[in-house]
Amino acid sequence: MKKLNTIFCLSLLLSSWNVSAQTLSVSHTTAGALESETLAALNGAEPSTITQLTISGETLDNTDATYLKTAFGATLETLDITGVAFTDNRLTNKLCQGMTALKTVSIPSTLTIIGQYAFANCSTLESITWGEIENIDDYAFQNCTNLSLEALPASLTRIGQSGFSKCSSITLAQLPENLTGVGIRAFEFCSGVTIQQLPEGLTDIKERAFDRTGITHLTISEQVTNIGNLAFYTTGNPERTFICRGENTPKLGDRSFGDADELSNTTMLILKKYAENHTAWTTAGMTLDYLTHNVSFSIEGDGTVSLTGDGVVSPDTPVENGTTVAAYEGESVMLSTDKEATVTLSGETIAPDQEGENSYTIAVGTDDIALEITFSVSTGVDDVLNSTAVTCTMNGNTLSISGELTTPVVLFNCMGRLVLSTTEPTVDLNTLPAGIYIVKANEQTFKIVRR
Repeated sequence: MKKLNTIFCLSLLLSSWNVSAQTLSVSHTTAGALESETLAALNGAEPSTITQLTISGETLDNTDATYLKTAFGATLETLDITGVAFTDNRLTNKLCQGMTALKTVSIPSTLTIIGQYAFANCSTLESITWGEIENIDDYAFQNCTNLSLEALPASLTRIGQSGFSKCSSITLAQLPENLTGVGIRAFEFCSGVTIQQLPEGLTDIKERAFDRTGITHLTISEQVTNIGNLAFYTTGNPERTFICRGENTPKLGDRSFGDADELSNTTMLILKKYAENHTAWTTAGMTLDYLTHNVSFSIEGDGTVSLTGDGVVSPDTPVENGTTVAAYEGESVMLSTDKEATVTLSGETIAPDQEGENSYTIAVGTDDIALEITFSVSTGVDDVLNSTAVTCTMNGNTLSISGELTTPVVLFNCMGRLVLSTTEPTVDLNTLPAGIYIVKANEQTFKIVRR
């Protein structure tokens, strides 16, 4: 009798360790034995009373997955399996499929793959903690309509077919840079997906991959070669802008961006120089336009500035201080000044073209351009600011200053940088590179050329 009482008390003690209110912890020592191990831990309690479950130990196989869903599928809210050593670091296929009460899941940080259908149809799942996941396999989170997800693991390289299909609560503004594969219907009906840039390694946009998402502004990388059927399908003719800088149009599938008669508000921006190669966009129903950027001017001093070239959208626009001119991306514009000036492009001083000392060829890249033009002595002005008191002559590469010097003679290169200062009236310029220089003496300025 005494022995039976001891066993009974020990049983109660074990029960208090494993089951506390609605919480259960299970030590899983043998793959396939989760049911017997759980029943022992429950010690007579009903699985339906458990809302929080922690499992640690050996991998969970298909038999364990079946029992987990059967016993806890309708009631379990929190699952912690961070202590489980999954085979090949892969979360078991269908592990939690259809567990309709499940809200929170914590998985091992060592996992690299989430198996097929692992959380499919977990309609109340709200959050999942994960580590260095590389592969979210087919249907892994399909129909997880309450899943709140703002970012994916930086380590992720693949999302399988229907990986997040109909996950209407996820809000992704960008995809991982390492992502190279997005399967068919991967983000179908995910209205909260608003990405603006595709990863460089994603070259094939599968069928319905972003069907009826919230994408309104997206840059398609030059590496994309195929955009499948209904890949960016939409209804209701919303305003959308896509950018494609590639020389050629990717191969388009059936209604890749929507029905042609409902795409009047979808604009495809391309480089003007590739216009003839992109008629497929207009055939698909989209409006074709060219990428442009603003060239803004800040001008100081007395001088005239003009902007010409194939890159200028409106060539006749007069340039004054505060003027902004539109220019085509991928083209060049020619800046000209009527006399020497310091020209700064987005904070960096630039040199004039070799062919024209007051002309500057500027390539229009992917950003707006800010130009500062300063006409002044310190930046290479050719004006004489005071009455002539000295003269400047060149004999070979020797500079001679005639007249009484009241200040040091200083030389500036064509970029406005000081290269020499002297009080001597004769200066040997052989140590300086060939080019155009501005000499300042007694507040007068002169332009010289070192051959």
